[in-house]
Amino acid sequence: MKTKEVLIKIMSVLKKKSQRIVFSLLLSLTMLFAFSAVALADDPYGNFNVGSGTEAEPFLISSAEELVLLSDLLYSLNYTQLPWKFYADAWYELGNNIDMTDIDWTPIAPDSTRIFTGVFDGGPWIIYNLHNDSATTFPKGLFGWMGGTVKNVTLQNVNFQGNTGGTTGGMGGITAILYTNGQIDNCHVIGTLTAPLAGSQLNTSGNNIGGIVGIVAGPDATISNSTFVGDIIAATQNSNYLGGIVGRVHQPGLSIINCYSNGTILRPGTGGYDIGKIIGGSSNWIGHINPDNLVNNTTRMVIDAATYGPWQGYDGIELFDSSADLSVTVDQTLVTSADSFNVNISFSAAQESNAAVFTLAYDANLFTYTGFTPADGLTLISADADAGLLTVILGNFDEYNMTTLGTVSFTANANLPEQDNDFSASVEYVFFNADGEKATATVNGSASVATQGQGAVVNPPAVPGDTNGDDNVDLIDLSNIIDWFGFDNTNAEWDNLIKFFDFNENGVIDISDITYIASQI
Repeated sequence: MKTKEVLIKIMSVLKKKSQRIVFSLLLSLTMLFAFSAVALADDPYGNFNVGSGTEAEPFLISSAEELVLLSDLLYSLNYTQLPWKFYADAWYELGNNIDMTDIDWTPIAPDSTRIFTGVFDGGPWIIYNLHNDSATTFPKGLFGWMGGTVKNVTLQNVNFQGNTGGTTGGMGGITAILYTNGQIDNCHVIGTLTAPLAGSQLNTSGNNIGGIVGIVAGPDATISNSTFVGDIIAATQNSNYLGGIVGRVHQPGLSIINCYSNGTILRPGTGGYDIGKIIGGSSNWIGHINPDNLVNNTTRMVIDAATYGPWQGYDGIELFDSSADLSVTVDQTLVTSADSFNVNISFSAAQESNAAVFTLAYDANLFTYTGFTPADGLTLISADADAGLLTVILGNFDEYNMTTLGTVSFTANANLPEQDNDFSASVEYVFFNADGEKATATVNGSASVATQGQGAVVNPPAVPGDTNGDDNVDLIDLSNIIDWFGFDNTNAEWDNLIKFFDFNENGVIDISDITYIASQI
């Protein structure tokens, strides 16, 4: 074989081998990346079975044991090392309803060196029977210290008891301590928070208790669309900072938006201060609380404490149950033709409402609608009378408060029958139901007024010139017709009465009519 042919053969073999080497390298890299992708989809430290702790693949918590695992990890791991930081910053999501009846709960992230800064999403699921009745002073709540995001969490039948105090020992349904930039949204707590314990702990103060958050200990936190329904009980008179949503605000920048509280805050004796139906109090009210950041917060909370003040918290908008009756009254018991009278519409008690529409039915053949005057503080949006039905729309642009709605004015028409006449009203209005949500209710009411023509005479008198029906013509009759001097057939009482004394039938009471009656005396 020639040298040139040998060289060509050698080059062909090398080319085929290099192709196989490249292919092998690509296959190895593909398997490596595929393995890495599988590894990234798992907990790198091997604690959670489902999820990787990312927003796309949060750790799934579906049992009491897995919820306890999260608490244990953030309590027991060395907070200076990477595994603790990984779990504190991770994303979590509930995957089922969880019953915590058999577990004495230790909060997730229990102290200021172990702050939860991740995301915890409860989804549609409920955590039942979360409880702790230890006498120790560590924070009490689903979380201890929370500076991340907790959303869509519902806790039902919560029962926390124990001592709290200072600025690190709070008690709250969602978190004892809400830290810097912490966000709580659409979270709901039903249960009882009690501090301190009775008996040997009775003389220890139980401070900083809130239905959602015990203490706001970091700036620029937000609580929104969340509710507490239950009882906050201080077993000693020395307990301070008790609030339906937040117990104590210790840092500025807090926003509370669209939150609701309902239940009782109970404190015995006369030694404490700072109680509020939304916020209990603040270490520096002027410096820490911006009223513009407290938006549309409502309450039905009842405070049972002898010392509600002088340092009072923030109560939000007081709500009332929709149990009002409607009062409809007429300012006269008897009306005659051409009389003006008023129909007054009001609730029997104040209603926390800012919008209402009412209708008033009346006999348009007998009465003419002349106008509507709204009560002080209310704005008339529209009023329309058509075929005996008046429809009025009212608003309160300043507050949720309606009691008296307003006054409807009428004039009686001519030819009134002698009878009772009904005015029937129906009011539909907005109110807040027991869940703090807007709803509508309707109440009805009615009143009546008697009608008859002017005086007792509606038929021609038996004795011509007898204006008062006593079958006699005298000085009283002369006085009456002098009163009518100049009245003509356009007067509202003409057909009903006066025409019977137009003796010359010229359509007006003139001197000749008066002279006729004078001649009969």
